[in-house]
Amino acid sequence: MRLKAREPDACFHKLTALEGAVQGVRKTGLTPVRREELRTFFDSLPEK
Repeated sequence: MRLKAREPDACFHKLTALEGAVQGVRKTGLTPVRREELRTFFDSLPEK
């Protein structure tokens, strides 16, 4: 949420890249389930 607040134009790909960094994998290494969780979260964020 801080990312979206600081960068209103932040995209889903940036979120998955950050999650990959947290998990120590490339964003393409995230499981489909985790990507779907991130998509649901990202889509629920308010637009600025």
